[in-house]
Amino acid sequence: MAATLSVINFDIQLASAEGQHTTVVLAGEFDVSAAVRLRQWIADLLVQPRGPRRITLDLTDVDFIDSSAIGLLVGTTKRLRAMGGDLVIQHCSPRVRRVIDLVELGEFLTIASDAEQPNAQR
Repeated sequence: MAATLSVINFDIQLASAEGQHTTVVLAGEFDVSAAVRLRQWIADLLVQPRGPRRITLDLTDVDFIDSSAIGLLVGTTKRLRAMGGDLVIQHCSPRVRRVIDLVELGEFLTIASDAEQPNAQR
C-alpha cells in the first residue's frame, strides 16, 4: 500500500504507524470521492496482520467535509470500536467541527482537543 494517495483536491498521507496506532494526515476537500478512497485505504490498513486498532485522522488541512465523509467517520469509528480500538479526530478546523456538531456527532466521535494533542500550539 502506498504511503500517500492523492485524488483531485484531497490527499491521504500516512504520518506514523507505531504498534497498533496509526496517524493519517488528510488535506483538501473531504467529499464523496475522497471518502470512497479513504474507506478503501483504511480497509486495506485494517486487514493487515497486526494492523492498527487506533487510527488518528489529522484534519489540519481539511477545508470541507460532506455527509459521505461524516458517514465514513461514523462507520470507521464503529468498526474500530468493535475491534477494541477507536478513531480519533485531531486538529479539526472550526468549519469542520461545526459540521460535526450540526449532525450531533460531537459526543459520538472522539475529537482530541488542542490541549490533549502532543504537538499543540500554546
